[in-house]
Amino acid sequence: QQILDTLYTWKQAQEVTKPEFIILGLTMTDAPFGLVGKPDKKHHPMDIIVSAGSSKKINRHTFAQTATSLSHEVLQKSILRAKGDIRNIEPELADWFFGEKEVVFHYAPLLLIDNLEKELQLLGTSYATRKSTIGVKYLAISPEIQLQDLENTHNIVTIN
Repeated sequence: QQILDTLYTWKQAQEVTKPEFIILGLTMTDAPFGLVGKPDKKHHPMDIIVSAGSSKKINRHTFAQTATSLSHEVLQKSILRAKGDIRNIEPELADWFFGEKEVVFHYAPLLLIDNLEKELQLLGTSYATRKSTIGVKYLAISPEIQLQDLENTHNIVTIN
């Protein structure tokens, strides 16, 4: 609580919010004279999962278009949840959007993608899905969620 009070007091003393003073995260150490730390910006990729066995069905152009569209949809859902204020979106998604925009592609069985979608819905996170006319299903997951933290992800294969 003391840290929050200190940050609140500091924020109130600022006349204008300066981007260089935005706190992205701290790696803290308890020292005899108080709390010290350094900024610790984490990079989390956006995971896009495609139904397994679909590699022969999709051409690269369609794949790239769909991935771009899904990532925009994830961002749009997050902005809507933040009531239109992009400063209030999830920090991991903001870091992704304003940073490197790393995307990691995976294959998974269709049933697993359906189960992951249900789990993400229960978690209340931003995600986007699309099912193509040829039966390929895509699932894009906000960078705030790490795949290893979800259930039953052992059948997911990362595409290199």
